[in-house]
Amino acid sequence: MNNTYITIYSHIDNNDLKAFFKSLKLTNNGYAGFSKKTYLKDYLLENIFGEDGKHKAVLNVDENNLKNLVETTLNSVESSLTNNTGIEVHIFPTLSKFVANEMGGVNGYTPYRGVIHLFINPSEKSREALERNICNTTAHEYNHAVRLHYFPDQHTFISNLIFEGLAENFREAVFKNEPSRWSTALNKTEAQKIFKTLKPLLFSDEYTYEDYKQIFFGGDKYKTWTGYSVGYYLVKDYLTKKNSKDWNLIIQADAEEILTVSGWR
Repeated sequence: MNNTYITIYSHIDNNDLKAFFKSLKLTNNGYAGFSKKTYLKDYLLENIFGEDGKHKAVLNVDENNLKNLVETTLNSVESSLTNNTGIEVHIFPTLSKFVANEMGGVNGYTPYRGVIHLFINPSEKSREALERNICNTTAHEYNHAVRLHYFPDQHTFISNLIFEGLAENFREAVFKNEPSRWSTALNKTEAQKIFKTLKPLLFSDEYTYEDYKQIFFGGDKYKTWTGYSVGYYLVKDYLTKKNSKDWNLIIQADAEEILTVSGWR
């Protein structure tokens, strides 16, 4: 892929963040996708260290192999979904036990269009499983990164559901593999029932971050990954009824169209 920028941060010391930020390069997308270093700092402290008492996170993987995996994945998925503006990938270590135990050692975020973050904490699973999860997560986040070029200001709850549903259906399609555990945490019938209860939130941009966390990551009322499953099945129905496999067109469909065509409205 042309204009691909991959940066691997092999270790980050919470006691010496000044050195890290001093070495951080400013790109067209700011500081790893953030307009100010202070915003990135708060984000990294949460996603790398969380509530862990440790102060140093180290990326315990072969960095050359890691970079090759990400580059190969990006080259592969671009054949299904074109990106003409370049992609930045920033890869960080994380101490998160949730990432290690529940996400197969890899978590991803797309904080800005064209910018992907990968957080890695190898689990006790095999190297093969970790590499597969790196590829899957990269493909998922790539879909997000391209989607945000067309819809940079999506804030309604329905747009978040569709955002995740598109990424998982894309990953599944390009790799021709099985649905992820978060896509199928609910079955379709359960997902449709939950969706009906979410209707008051769908077109609102005033929901809280706590609402988002509860629905996507689980809580008192919702199973873990509920939002991912709802979005997955909704977008799956859209793709079936639209009968299109052209991701360059699919990625440009707005949330209203996807919801209407899916039959879930």
